[in-house]
Amino acid sequence: MAKRIWRNLEHQLAPRVREALGAKSRIWLGFSGGGDSVLLADVLNRLQGPLRFELELLHVHHGSEVKSSLRDQMAEFAVRWSERHKLPIRVVRHEPGALQGELACREFRWKVFREGVSSDEILALAHHAQDLLETRLLRLWRGTGAQGLQSMSILRGRVFRPMLDIGKRQIQRELHQRQLEFFQDPENENLAMDRNWIRHVLLKSLDQRRPGSVHALARSLDLILRELPAQKFEPSRALDLSNTPPARKSAVLSLWMQGLGARNLSQSRVEEVLKCLHSERPVHRTVAGLQIVINAQQVRLL
Repeated sequence: MAKRIWRNLEHQLAPRVREALGAKSRIWLGFSGGGDSVLLADVLNRLQGPLRFELELLHVHHGSEVKSSLRDQMAEFAVRWSERHKLPIRVVRHEPGALQGELACREFRWKVFREGVSSDEILALAHHAQDLLETRLLRLWRGTGAQGLQSMSILRGRVFRPMLDIGKRQIQRELHQRQLEFFQDPENENLAMDRNWIRHVLLKSLDQRRPGSVHALARSLDLILRELPAQKFEPSRALDLSNTPPARKSAVLSLWMQGLGARNLSQSRVEEVLKCLHSERPVHRTVAGLQIVINAQQVRLL
């Protein structure tokens, strides 16, 4: 493998990659072909030789649409890019038909990630600082509690987000300096999607009203999280809330569900579970991707 020059970003991320890998030797990168994943692919490609790991790309195709070939174009771009940079790629396509809606596509992606990445491998994702802020604002909008703001972290289990504290402007600057080609998805401009509205309308309006306010908002949310009591659960399939004070049950339940990998957990979903705690008969629910049974102040993962 030809030696590739490290830039500042490689030096910044190399210690994180070492820590995430531990004794593991393979990283799968969720690769859409957009600018963020293209930049992370370039960085990891430069690091894989010196840090002695194998890098493979994983592209999730959400199914071909009748009126549009956009998803096919994205997959074709991802394959061409990987061939040009001599990186192996796996494309997983939803069959039959096309998935519609953010939630359905996200659920399918995570299904592919869970099934495609083994316990002795790492899944890298190219989420960055603005993605984190947008996710936190979405959760606030949906009624989350303070615990729900924790959302993403740089390393959680096998999921590795090395660019989570990297700003979007730095990413754009790196893409330009490295002269990296990437796929521009027009759906990212669709204001009917809540995340896009937050990105293009809310955050831009805040910065126009008071320059620097978006950075200040992100910092405020970070400070709020730092002030939360440090409480973690050891992996457990059951939670007994019988001796937990009523005022703490919501926070404890939220932490437990997040520890088990709950996705898009809002306060309303937590309260849905709390309402079933006094049931005399077991109540089966699927909440935030978790299949649970609730009965007599206990919640158990199925």
